[in-house]
Amino acid sequence: MMKRNSALISRPNWRGLLSILLFTFLSSNLRSEVVIIDPNGPVHGLPAPLNLFISADSNQQFTISWTSGGGDTVGFYLAFAAGVSPTDCKKGIKLGLVESYTRSDLSPNSTYTVTVCAYDAHGKVSTNVNATQTTLANSGFPPPAPYNMNVWADSSTQLTASWISGGASTAGFWIAFAPGNTIPICSNGIRIGLNESYTRTGMNPSGTFTVSVCAYDADGNVSDAVNGTVTMPGNLGQAPPAPYNMNVWADSSTQLSTSWRSGGGNTVGFWIAFAAGNTIPTCSNGIQIGSKTSYTRTGMNPNATFTVSVCAYDSEGNVSGQVSGTVTMPGNNGGNAPPAPTDLFVSADSSTQLTASWTSGGRNTKGFWIAFGVGPAAPVCSNGIQIGLNETYSRSGMDPNRTFYVSVCAYDAKGNVSPQVSGSVTMPSH
Repeated sequence: MMKRNSALISRPNWRGLLSILLFTFLSSNLRSEVVIIDPNGPVHGLPAPLNLFISADSNQQFTISWTSGGGDTVGFYLAFAAGVSPTDCKKGIKLGLVESYTRSDLSPNSTYTVTVCAYDAHGKVSTNVNATQTTLANSGFPPPAPYNMNVWADSSTQLTASWISGGASTAGFWIAFAPGNTIPICSNGIRIGLNESYTRTGMNPSGTFTVSVCAYDADGNVSDAVNGTVTMPGNLGQAPPAPYNMNVWADSSTQLSTSWRSGGGNTVGFWIAFAAGNTIPTCSNGIQIGSKTSYTRTGMNPNATFTVSVCAYDSEGNVSGQVSGTVTMPGNNGGNAPPAPTDLFVSADSSTQLTASWTSGGRNTKGFWIAFGVGPAAPVCSNGIQIGLNETYSRSGMDPNRTFYVSVCAYDAKGNVSPQVSGSVTMPSH
């Protein structure tokens, strides 16, 4: 007979057994849920943007809009990717607290995915939101070029150009002027709607001028240019005396002022024109400023040289001889200039549109200047426009088969301007 204590059979410890089984289950099934936090990765406490929407405005343009999620958001990143696969928002552009963005350099009938995320003051980003849209198909070919172009002098200081529309899809005209026999580029001029004539005053007596006209359609396509040249007659009366005692000086690294004395006589106002370097500009390529005898211009490049011309004009449009002065701007004052942009890239989206993109140098950058020219030298930033913190810019109305130069500079809150970066592109034919 077996003794009672010869084989001890214990009551099972069900609580311990269940603990072992639960630990085994969790170890095998929840291992994939372990989260490694990337200090520069998405901040899930920072609200993502809401209501992301893409509107296909044309065959080349999207408008993207969204609503801020609030919280600690101080701005947004926006990125584009061809096709339906999204990309990392930080590979795109940094926009600030805007809630819409327009891009006009896209390919017709093509699908793009847009990614937007918020960022905070420490550079942390929210989760991404994505949307996909397809641009419209091509609307067709550029409109027909105008024809029967004529240019004539109405007086010693006024010319008129006329032409006949080629019809079809024409929605308006570009017109541009240049001194001498140089053919100007239409997109360096102005749009004048469907008018088939244009008059310009303030031309120099005895000077030669060339005029270009192009048609454009509702989608921004531009026709070939037609051109005409005219030589102005001498003064049809006594021109006013030229100004005198002209002085030009730098008020700061980015601002210059000029003053002069009126010659009196029949003077009713003055033309003033600016040019980079030591090239003397023609008065009629500038602006009329009335009868004041001083003028200040901001946005000049530090350490750069500028030349200023001033002429008097009378009530009949006669223009005096011009006086000119030159100044070299000092280096930046009131703090360090912002870093220059980097990675400038200029591309032709079509035969009439180009796009420039770059990367901000950051730090104290508050926005950018962008300028366009036809060379041979790169244009001066301050002869262009300020476009805020955008890091891409598209311009339409360019002439096919022409080479264009683009310059970009950063500026800070005090008006200090970075060194410029420049690039060029040759537009394809139609």
